[in-house]
Amino acid sequence: MMSVSLFAQGIFAVEQWSAPPTQSQAYKQFSGRPYSELSKIIYLIDRFGDTEVEILYDGHYYKARFVKQVARWFLFHRYKKETAEQWIQVWCHKSAFSGNLIWVKLPDKSMRPAREVLLAELKALDTEHKEQETLKKPSVELIQKEALAEAAVTQVAAANMAASAASGQVPQANYLLPTAAAASSEKE
Repeated sequence: MMSVSLFAQGIFAVEQWSAPPTQSQAYKQFSGRPYSELSKIIYLIDRFGDTEVEILYDGHYYKARFVKQVARWFLFHRYKKETAEQWIQVWCHKSAFSGNLIWVKLPDKSMRPAREVLLAELKALDTEHKEQETLKKPSVELIQKEALAEAAVTQVAAANMAASAASGQVPQANYLLPTAAAASSEKE
């Protein structure tokens, strides 16, 4: 059981994708969770778990689909509130048994170190998340324009009330008065 859990470290070793993270199912799930370091790690597991890569761990190749399940179990039992980068550095770099590097065999048959691939994907995720957050936040300029527009509406309303008062007319505020039907029902 121990050896099965340790090779789960290799789940994080996959080629960076041509499609942006926001277009993946893993990112949609990530966006629905609170933003945290744990959520980033889960994203990495989900992002790469359904790929065709293989993880080379202590001389054995494992399919990413299988490793995904083991990686989730391993994360559940070993996570101690590390940052995603710390997790990658500790658990996704070298085998706990032999100290051999963990490698990823990509679909084109090339090999890359797991840590390198994961750190690149983590950086892409952080960049994408920051861009999405920036898009959600209104700019200072937009806030200022909205405040000016609200002030202008208030000034126009005040000027209309002042003009009505100067001419001796009482401003209509029908929305504050009860309707005739409501007034007659109250008398009964």
